[in-house]
Amino acid sequence: MAKFSFHKEVWLLKEPKWLSDRALAWEPIEFQLLCEGVNKNRISAMKRYFIKGEWTEGSEYAPSLDTRMRWCPTISTSYFDEMASEARTQYGTKYLRETLVRSVLKVMPEEFMPLEDWHRRITLFQWVINDEVEYTDKLIAHNSFQVRAFPLETSKANGNDFSKLYLHWVSDWLHMIDSNQYQGFTILLPFWFTSLRHMDESIFEWDQNVKTINQLFLYIRHFIPEHACHAASQAKKEFVTEFLKCVEKYGFTLERMAELWEAALEDKEDEWVDKRLKKEFSLTLDNTESEYKPAFFSSFISNFDEGEDPISHIFYQLKKNEFCLHEYVPKEVKLVNLDSLLSKEFKSEVGQGDAYHYRFEMSSKYIGTDRSILFLNVFILNKSRRVIISESSRVRNGLCKSRVFNANRLFLLDSLRTESNLNFARYLNYSRSDEPKSIPPAPEDYLSYLKLKIIPFIDSNYSIFLHGVYGLLHGIDDQFK
Repeated sequence: MAKFSFHKEVWLLKEPKWLSDRALAWEPIEFQLLCEGVNKNRISAMKRYFIKGEWTEGSEYAPSLDTRMRWCPTISTSYFDEMASEARTQYGTKYLRETLVRSVLKVMPEEFMPLEDWHRRITLFQWVINDEVEYTDKLIAHNSFQVRAFPLETSKANGNDFSKLYLHWVSDWLHMIDSNQYQGFTILLPFWFTSLRHMDESIFEWDQNVKTINQLFLYIRHFIPEHACHAASQAKKEFVTEFLKCVEKYGFTLERMAELWEAALEDKEDEWVDKRLKKEFSLTLDNTESEYKPAFFSSFISNFDEGEDPISHIFYQLKKNEFCLHEYVPKEVKLVNLDSLLSKEFKSEVGQGDAYHYRFEMSSKYIGTDRSILFLNVFILNKSRRVIISESSRVRNGLCKSRVFNANRLFLLDSLRTESNLNFARYLNYSRSDEPKSIPPAPEDYLSYLKLKIIPFIDSNYSIFLHGVYGLLHGIDDQFK
C-alpha cells in the first residue's frame, strides 16, 4: 500500500475532529460521483484515499495522480512537487499538467474537488504555469523531461487545442444559469487572446465553431446580467468586463474573428421578429389548432399571504426593471370567471375559477424588440389565494426565440421569488410520466433534475388550463370585459 512520505503530516488520522470534518467533506463528492455513474468499487477506493490518504498501487480503482494532488488536504508547493515526481514518464508528466489546467476550466460541478475549494484550484494552476502570464509554446524541463511551459497546445491537428476548447467551454458556461462560479475562464483570458496567433483560420470552416463564436460575442456585446441569486452572476459580469479590456489590449489576430466581433455589435436580435412576424389574428377556444401554439408562452403559479396585493408586488418589480409600459391602476382590476378554461383536475385542487385579473403591457426592453407586443396577465384565484401569471401576444411571432426575452423573464421570476416572496412555479410532469423518477431524485436523475429546478416546478400530471399552457394566452380584451 502506497503512502506519501509526508503522510502523517497531511492526514491527521489520530485527531477525531479532523477525521469527522474530512468524512463530512466527502459526502457531497460521493453523491456527485454517484450522479455521474462512477463504479462503486472506484468510489470506495477514492473514499479511502480522501479520508485516510491510502491507495493500492496498481489497482484499476486507485485514484489517479492528478486526483490525489487535488485531494491533498494541505496546499503546499513542496507537496505538489513531491507528488508530481511520481509521474515517471514524459507522457505522464504532460498528461498531469494538462489535466490540472483543465480542472480550472470546469463548467459543470467538479467530481474530484469541491466547488468551493477555489483557492486550491488557483494554487494548482499557478504551480503548473509557473509565472507565465501569456500563452507560449516554449518548452521547459519538468521531472527531467521536456514539456510545454503552458500545458495545452493550440493547433488544428491536436485534440488538446486550447483556443477552440476555451471558446466552446466559456460559451457553455456563460449560457448556463446554474454555472459553476469557481472556474478559471477570466484568469485564462490573456492566455486565450495571445494564443490566437497560433490558431489556424480553418476553425471557420466548421459552422458549429462560427456559431459558438457568434453566441459568445453576442453575449458579451449585448450583456444581460443574471439575477444575483445565481451563483455565477458576479463572475460572469467580471468576465465580460475583463474580456472587453483584453479586446482593447490584444485585439484579434484572426481577421475573420475580428469581423465577427464587429458584426455582433450590430446584431439587435430582432431579425427573428422579421422572419416570424405574421398577421394579427383573434384566437378563441374554437381555433386552438396546434399550428398556433408556438405563438404562446408558459404560465406560472404562486401562493400569497392574506391581505397582500400580489399585483402591486409584481408591478414593483416590473417598474424597477423598466419591464412594463404603464402604471398599475388598482381600480382597473376586473373580476372574471375562469371555469370554462381551467382543467377539471386543477379546479378540484383550487376550487371554482372566480379570479381577479389585471394586465400589463410589457416594454421593448423586456421583449427585446419594439416590433412586437406582449402582455403579462395576472390572475388571483379567489378561493385558493393563488396567483397565476400568463403571457399573451396579439400577433403571431417568435418571441420564444429571443435571448433577451427569455433572460428577462427568468430575471423577473427570480426577483419575485427572492425580493417579493412570490415563488412562481410551473406545473411539470416529473415523477408521474411513463418512466417515473423519484423525488428526491435518484443519483442518476439528479443532474437533469437540477436543470429543471432553475425555474421551480410543481410535480403534476395535469396542466392548469384545458388547452395546456395556452388556455389563457389569448383574447383578453374580448373575453374578460
